[in-house]
Amino acid sequence: MRATTRKGIEVRARIIVALVAILVGGSLAAAAARADAADVTLTVTIRPTVAASVADGVVTVRANTDWALEAFGADGSVVRTVGSRTSGTAIALPAGTGEFTVIPEG
Repeated sequence: MRATTRKGIEVRARIIVALVAILVGGSLAAAAARADAADVTLTVTIRPTVAASVADGVVTVRANTDWALEAFGADGSVVRTVGSRTSGTAIALPAGTGEFTVIPEG
């Protein structure tokens, strides 16, 4: 039976590390070569979203698209306000507004 010395273990460990480095380096180079030759196209469709909250006669609109707010007065009048993408647009409702709607436009 042959005894293994500390020096022998270190030599074997260095050889193993060198072989792993060669294999990993080759794999990374091959992956990089494939990445240069390939094109990727990604298409994403984002649905239009409009949200509104009301506090003290003020409507706050948040939307990722164009939108319209229609305020309907008790006398039959309609006040229309339009806007675009927003993280929070505040709109004061006209006096006498009974109902209102906020819808996506376009």
